[in-house]
Amino acid sequence: MKITRAQLKEIILQEFADRSAPILNPVTTLNDYETKIFDNYVNAVTANLTQLEKVLREDETLDRKDFVYFKEKVLDDVYQKVAFVESAIDDRLKTKNED
Repeated sequence: MKITRAQLKEIILQEFADRSAPILNPVTTLNDYETKIFDNYVNAVTANLTQLEKVLREDETLDRKDFVYFKEKVLDDVYQKVAFVESAIDDRLKTKNED
């Protein structure tokens, strides 16, 4: 599932409004939005998973075979991808420890 550009814009604007309204110091607001190198990727994955959960809970057009397919194929692919990411991290950590 993808978030449209308009939805993303609305989410970002709402987040800015929610965070900056009670804060009088603009520097503090900017510090809240400093990101580390992986934050944007993790936020995108989390947002997509949240949207996916919403679809799974609310989409009345999905039937049993859709859920079975999702559980047996799609989730397995997601878990495998997460395992690959973890493996890449482990490999890099080993390399960094050897240096």
